[in-house]
Order: sequence, then structure tokens, then C-alpha cells
Amino acid sequence: MYRILLINDSIFENVIMRDMLETLGYEVETSNEFDAFGALDHFKPEVVIANFIMKKITGDILLNKMKIENPDLKTILSSSNDIKTEDLKNKKIDSFIRIPVKSDIIQKVLLSFKNDVIKKEKNIMDTAVKEAVKIKFCPECGSDLKALNINLKFCAYCGYKL
Repeated sequence: MYRILLINDSIFENVIMRDMLETLGYEVETSNEFDAFGALDHFKPEVVIANFIMKKITGDILLNKMKIENPDLKTILSSSNDIKTEDLKNKKIDSFIRIPVKSDIIQKVLLSFKNDVIKKEKNIMDTAVKEAVKIKFCPECGSDLKALNINLKFCAYCGYKL
């Protein structure tokens, strides 16, 4: 199950967003800006959603620090205020949502993250399989094929289909 950490100084907003995300099937923890890094270490979410304006820190700075320490972490900045996306260009923020957000919008963003992870895992698996499948010896004639260091479809010595 996808784990999401919500960071907001408003308990009310955290409760509303948590209920929406849990209804969509996500495992959700909430935190404020003071306990955010402890919650991140303990809960180990795949996604962190942080409110932009909080009492002691802005969400973009908080998410940026988290992303530096956890580069695979997906981050979403949320705000009911207008934010210029060009102000976020140098930040390590993956997406922005406007609060209040509809469940279909947040679901679309989260599914795009899942698809990115699936593609990355598939590429890793494809590479691992290709490496594992490299044949070292011909099963027909016993010739050493690893010296050729290429993916062969046929044995270079006897023509046997590999």
C-alpha cells in the first residue's frame, strides 16, 4: 500500500485530507512541521504532502530538505494561496495541488507517481534479466560464449539456437 505523510500546522486540514486519502485506499500519517522529520523516518512514506504556509517554515523549504535526504521521495506542495510555479523551479517539488482539492485530482497526481515507480522498477528488472540471461556456454557444443560479450541468439561456433 502507498504510504503518504501529510504535514500541516492545521489539524483540521490534515483530518480532511487524511480522510480523503484513506477513502482512496492510501495509508496516511499526519504531522506538523516540528515533527516532520521524525515522522518521515518512522513512517517511511513514498509521498509527502506539505502545506505551503506554516508557522515556522514554508512547505517548499521543508520538502526540499526532505528530498535532498531522500531523493526517491515524491513531494507535493499544497496551498490555498496562489503560488507562482516559476518560484518553485529550483525546488525539489514533484507536484503542486490547490486546497481544497477534489479527490479525483489528488488521485491523478498520485497515480502518476505510481506509474513512474512502476516504470523505474520495470527498467531495473529488465536490466537484471538481460544480465542474468547472458549465456556463458553453448548447451549444444559446450563452446565458451562469454568471451564474445554480446547477447547471442545462436551459438557462434555450431549455430545452435540459444
